[in-house]
Amino acid sequence: MNRALPVALGVGVLVAAAVYALLVSDWYVAGCLGGTYAGVAYFASAYSSTVFRYRTRFTERTDKVGDFIGLMGVNLGILAFIAYLNTSTRVTAALVIWYTGAVAFILFATHVRHEVGA
Repeated sequence: MNRALPVALGVGVLVAAAVYALLVSDWYVAGCLGGTYAGVAYFASAYSSTVFRYRTRFTERTDKVGDFIGLMGVNLGILAFIAYLNTSTRVTAALVIWYTGAVAFILFATHVRHEVGA
């Protein structure tokens, strides 16, 4: 039996319950975060993915500059939105947790797609 789906469901429920209890008392937000991490857990447990073993290395100087600019935008973008929205500390923590999960989900899903050849 494929255990990846029950594991993913369990992780999603645990994350949603923790977010609801500790950060944001809104089930919609907690459910979205739980769903994001359920997706990450599914791909992490369904495939023997080594997504964090590899790092894209660019040899051209312009590619390195473009990679740096993009990474800075991705990393600082969430902080800029949080400052712009002027949110509370708990909502800020929930946003950072969601953002991290979204990036992890995209990394895992993309890596698995390339591994499987879909």
